[in-house]
Amino acid sequence: MTRQPDQLWHSVFRQPFTGLSIGKPDHAVGETIHHLSLNLEKLGGKPKDKDLARCCIGALWLKADFFDEAHNIFQDLKSQTGSLWHGISHRREKDYSNAGYWYSRCGNHPAAHQMANKIPGELAGPFIDKLKFTPNWDFNKLNSIIQENIRNNSCLIQLMALQEFEWCQVFQWTINSALGMDVLIP
Repeated sequence: MTRQPDQLWHSVFRQPFTGLSIGKPDHAVGETIHHLSLNLEKLGGKPKDKDLARCCIGALWLKADFFDEAHNIFQDLKSQTGSLWHGISHRREKDYSNAGYWYSRCGNHPAAHQMANKIPGELAGPFIDKLKFTPNWDFNKLNSIIQENIRNNSCLIQLMALQEFEWCQVFQWTINSALGMDVLIP
């Protein structure tokens, strides 16, 4: 069964990524996410796993540049997926060593299995060889690549696209797992 999520969160999902780090949050979008967090069924159905549903809400906070709200959710979750999102949030904060710590705690995450073969070659650009050296997506490898290239101020457009690809793929896995069904992402 495939579900279409409530219209309420389409405005959140359509928000563009602001960059490789946390930008300025849009408080109107924040109100929408707050309303979603009060009624998790608006994600697309009754959650089968409330912790994964909370990860979805945290991911939306992070996408909309509300780091504290996202981090507060992720740090309370002791799951593999909570650790993964925790790492992604610290990378956006430019705390790369802390991000690496959380990536090491998420282990071989199931989302990594589906991501490695989905990355379009044109999206990965000069990083394709570094990112495809294993059969699974390597979250910490992207963390290292971003850290190195931000320092050198190089390839930032490609890195933003890769980070958005990663966020979308992990979000898709998380929401599908939270609801126990495929959800059509706008």
